[in-house]
Amino acid sequence: MIITIRGTSGSGKTTCMRRAMALFAGRELHFAPKRKRPLYYTFTEPKVAVLGSYEAACGGCDTVSDVLSLFPLAAELHAYGYHVLMEGLLISPFVRHYAELGIECHNIYLDVSLEKCLEAVADRRAARGVDKPLNPENTVAKARCCDLSAARSIALKMPTYRLDRDAAFAKVLELLDVEDPL
Repeated sequence: MIITIRGTSGSGKTTCMRRAMALFAGRELHFAPKRKRPLYYTFTEPKVAVLGSYEAACGGCDTVSDVLSLFPLAAELHAYGYHVLMEGLLISPFVRHYAELGIECHNIYLDVSLEKCLEAVADRRAARGVDKPLNPENTVAKARCCDLSAARSIALKMPTYRLDRDAAFAKVLELLDVEDPL
């Protein structure tokens, strides 16, 4: 199975993935040639592969310059028996690519208000020392892209969920049959 987590900037995709990864055991990092950060992680319990890097504040598939290379990688890891988790803004338009893999794919869209997303983006920028005023247009456009992606996912009859941050985390654990210790 492939599980994707999608949403606009600041919606909580990376946070959701990091929360889930903290519950997994047996982490191994995998690097590609000439790449300083991991390309993906594998875990032994549950048997999961998480694509992208989580070594910096922003993570996931958005850390990979050639996003399209992740689809054959996901298929290969799935063939080795891994469930594959992917999150990122850049993967949102590629719903058809998941469908063409022929692998069960669950798409989780974070249903977070635009105001909360803009607040999170502003906080992240402030933490990096960026004091230039935030222009919301990019985040608004990305939110529209995610809405279109969700509609495509539904049209392709793929399991699609619109969930808040906590419910999205719970859904990932449910799909992987992992218990939340809290």
